[in-house]
Amino acid sequence: MSSRVFSALLAMSAVLLAGCTAPTSEPARRTGLLIEPFDADNVGYVINWSTHLKVPPGQRLHSVTVLGDLVVTIESPGNMVTATSIRDGSPVWRRILAKPTEKLYAPNRVDDFLYINTDYEMMTVNVRNGRITSQSLLDYVVNSSPVIVDRYAIFGGADGVVFAHDLQAGYAKWAYKLTSRILASPIQSGVNVFAADSSGVYAMLDGRDGTLLWRGRTFGPVTAQAAIDRLGVYVASEDRAMYALNRTTGADKWIYRTDHELTFSPVPIGLNVYLPEPAGQLVAINTIDGSVRWTLEEMAIPVWSTDERLMVATDHSLMLLNPETGVILDQAPTLRLQKVVPGPDGSIILVSPEGRMLRLNPAS
Repeated sequence: MSSRVFSALLAMSAVLLAGCTAPTSEPARRTGLLIEPFDADNVGYVINWSTHLKVPPGQRLHSVTVLGDLVVTIESPGNMVTATSIRDGSPVWRRILAKPTEKLYAPNRVDDFLYINTDYEMMTVNVRNGRITSQSLLDYVVNSSPVIVDRYAIFGGADGVVFAHDLQAGYAKWAYKLTSRILASPIQSGVNVFAADSSGVYAMLDGRDGTLLWRGRTFGPVTAQAAIDRLGVYVASEDRAMYALNRTTGADKWIYRTDHELTFSPVPIGLNVYLPEPAGQLVAINTIDGSVRWTLEEMAIPVWSTDERLMVATDHSLMLLNPETGVILDQAPTLRLQKVVPGPDGSIILVSPEGRMLRLNPAS
């Protein structure tokens, strides 16, 4: 299963209808929302609001990102960018920000500005009205979004160069060469940045000046974004292994091996790192020693976890699991979902492929 399928499974965050009545013990009339109120109640949520972007035929939601008080979505190939209020689901602005022949990548936000890039250009956008306030050409062609460190947007380039684009000056401040095309966005560790390329070579760099801290490699392409927590860096490779690396030295802590080329990003939460596998399952791996704790025989993406409950999303449901055992505690059916993303105050946003969005708030 490809990373596009993964984003199609995980992209299930939606914005539903404000002011719905409390669920009753008997599901009476169905509302037709992404999730029915009585089903949401089964997994501990109430519907806060709902809205519909009405993505036209031939377009798809390429990106859904929660950025402060906004949910920012990007449609492809038309490059329509929509900012929706996360408080009530109302539209804030909606603008086309690039030509259809260009590709927009997921935005970053710093204060009152969004930073949105194409393959070769960075745009600064006012969060309140969607107007472009500045544009600058990138020194290298890119295929993904950057991470922001201080005033630098740090990219992985299509020719294998990791570089820091100065958001104020509009040019590259430093650059470091890996070996081949970088397909996944870098990840941030404090002021440091980790990047991996499509030959499996990876490096941890000081984000302020590009100094190499450590470097290593897998034995296959890395096409999924790596992940990081306080215990390590997790790299899923198409060599059929996931590597847990020491954040300070880059040394292997442990290696999880499987029969499948790994193309999905790992998700570390608590003492588990969750790995969606192309075979259509979710594996929970102990972050300390790399042992498998349990396997869910269904493609699912983790949304959040506590000591007692783990919420995962499939393309058709929300599920509560025991994070220790993987036992399903409860399940709520939904309409088809593309993404589910965490929102503020314990809320989650569900999104369907055609642009229906719904916010769920915790019931208590």
